[in-house]
Amino acid sequence: MGTAKRIVDTAKTAWRGLGERHVPYWSWDRLRRLQNERLHAILGHAYNTVPFYRKAMDERGLRPRDIRTAEDLTRLPLIDGRMLQRSPGLFASSAYGEGSAQPLLSTGTAGTGRRRILWSNEALLAELAAGERDRAVLYGILGKRWGLRRLSLHPEASTTRATLRYQWGRVHVPRFVAETRYVPPDSSYEVVVEEIERFRPDVVYSYGSILEHFCRFVVDRGIEFHAPRAWVYGADGLSDEGRALVRERFGCAVLSTYQSVECGRIGFQCEEEKGFHLNVDRCVVRIVDAEGRDVAPGESGEVVVSNLVNHATVLVNYRQSDRAAFAPGRCACGRTLPLLERLEGRMSDVLHLADGREVLDHVLIHACKKVLANTLQFQIVEEQPGTFRWRVVPASGTDGESLVAALHAHAAAVLSSGDVLTIELTERIEIPKDGKLSRVVRPAAATSLDP
Repeated sequence: MGTAKRIVDTAKTAWRGLGERHVPYWSWDRLRRLQNERLHAILGHAYNTVPFYRKAMDERGLRPRDIRTAEDLTRLPLIDGRMLQRSPGLFASSAYGEGSAQPLLSTGTAGTGRRRILWSNEALLAELAAGERDRAVLYGILGKRWGLRRLSLHPEASTTRATLRYQWGRVHVPRFVAETRYVPPDSSYEVVVEEIERFRPDVVYSYGSILEHFCRFVVDRGIEFHAPRAWVYGADGLSDEGRALVRERFGCAVLSTYQSVECGRIGFQCEEEKGFHLNVDRCVVRIVDAEGRDVAPGESGEVVVSNLVNHATVLVNYRQSDRAAFAPGRCACGRTLPLLERLEGRMSDVLHLADGREVLDHVLIHACKKVLANTLQFQIVEEQPGTFRWRVVPASGTDGESLVAALHAHAAAVLSSGDVLTIELTERIEIPKDGKLSRVVRPAAATSLDP
């Protein structure tokens, strides 16, 4: 990219970010008007350029003008990750070709396999600017806007890193604004502690599972270190006990963001840490029951999101594979964005290896990510420490023997020499009634898996 273009993109993104800081405090009427405008725009775009939505509307006798507000989205079908994985072209807009959009891969950590999503160049830069909403919370906690020292434990192959590589290739972030260092998440926790001691970060970014497992490890080993003032996590969950441990033992503020590669920045936690403020001008969030009907505030259900800003891969009424509930009323922080009262998201689990080590399951999944791109579902059954059965549903046209051999080869980089891994190919893994497929199960929970 040329220097002039990068300067222009940097200036535009910075200017847009200034405005984004105020959006969480807009009146509800103003937020709703913007949501409706973006909803109308993306539905018109989808009808004209996206095969799935043109067919869905035609079959129902609908036109984009018939979907006037978020409540009208009940007239369109629900979609899920398996539909997107099997037929990504059905959701891709014909208006975006090579160079105008960036392909991103979901991690597949819900057990449904990796999915390819195109993000328009404009939408990715808008996502970077919209991050000022949750960064403003961090700035308030740290008491600074410049000279931030950030440590990241996200994998090199993660969507977070891929998105940042693109965004930072388009905009310039001077070191006096922020300096970021990366530590591979599969590094030993002793190495992580050493890097924290050397770099002295203001904030650390990671998955929730890494945060919890790391803190429990250092407490168990009696390791002392200079804790950051804040830790920001996403992608998977942190238990209440883990959050309390981080706060009480390390005096560290704990914040979380709610986002996905399919739907972008869905929500963020504020200083109150009592839920997730939803970016309703950028996405429509619904909570539905087993029949797909909207539930009342306070009632738990499945999260369904419609991305209003990415026009390259259009996802409306997308099932997030998470459960949550809307909070009644507003937050004491003064922001008008509505709240998810609780988010019962996907949790990473620990694999117990034969040599006594504990490894988070997503470390194994990331090691096998290229192979898992050819699968539809997967689930790891830990029969006992050191003995694993990996149930895998191959994608159509995938050679089973080659898939099994590749999984064994890549898994060997994570597992110990004493571990026994059996790869079981199957046509289907039943989804439980609550809609959540656990990535790791133990024998007691595995008895109901077979179709």
